[in-house]
Amino acid sequence: MGMPVDRDAWLTLRLVPEIGRMRFHRLVEAFGNPQTVLRAGVKALQRVPGMDIVAAENVTRHADLVDLAREKELVELNEARIITLFDDEYPLNLRHSFLPPPMIYVRGELEKADRFAIAVVGSRMSTTYGRTATDAIVQDLVKA
Repeated sequence: MGMPVDRDAWLTLRLVPEIGRMRFHRLVEAFGNPQTVLRAGVKALQRVPGMDIVAAENVTRHADLVDLAREKELVELNEARIITLFDDEYPLNLRHSFLPPPMIYVRGELEKADRFAIAVVGSRMSTTYGRTATDAIVQDLVKA
């Protein structure tokens, strides 16, 4: 870890439609980093297990499909920052979980004691039920 990270490439790849966590991990494993993934052609992308033609074409069309400036603006407006899996600051327990999020949005500071914290990780496109269930679970956790 501790290598320089091109946050724009990480964020762009994560926002490409049809690229979820599994595909993100497989692509980075195959190509070494998100920058190289974003420069790859459709045929090379399709050689990665689990990549279909739609996902591969979406990666090659990322400039048309992803509004990177808007996402970065939202991060700034929410006084957040992005921590990638390759950053030293990425939470150790989360890093060693099954299929860890490639990047997380963080507000505030991560402290050593946070290694005992519980994080809620979910989709950017959550459903009303998902938000309601999460609220109930979090309330129970806070009470405990």
